[in-house]
Amino acid sequence: MSDDTPPPTLAGLAALAVRYGVTLRHHGPRRPLPVAVEVAAYRCAAMLMTGGTTLTLRCLDNGLELHAPAPPRRTVRGLRTAADRAGGTLWAAGDGSVRVWLPEVFPSRSE
Repeated sequence: MSDDTPPPTLAGLAALAVRYGVTLRHHGPRRPLPVAVEVAAYRCAAMLMTGGTTLTLRCLDNGLELHAPAPPRRTVRGLRTAADRAGGTLWAAGDGSVRVWLPEVFPSRSE
């Protein structure tokens, strides 16, 4: 990671959005989330960021939803994998956009 790379947190998304020329919108009360959710959200958001788009983050009682224009098909595969790893889901909305749901509690994993 280079020195100018934002940290993989929701706070770091603001800097990443500026870098990519993306408008970042927040809906719902901002609150601390588990580190694993913030990192997963950062990684998914980074895949959704393309110049001039708008990325919306909705903080809900039990997780976080990201909403953005649909990325290229090759990016959707990586996005689906990242959402699955976080116990979340990815779906296409009827308006040509995608939504990623990341639950606040990840599925248990055995080490």
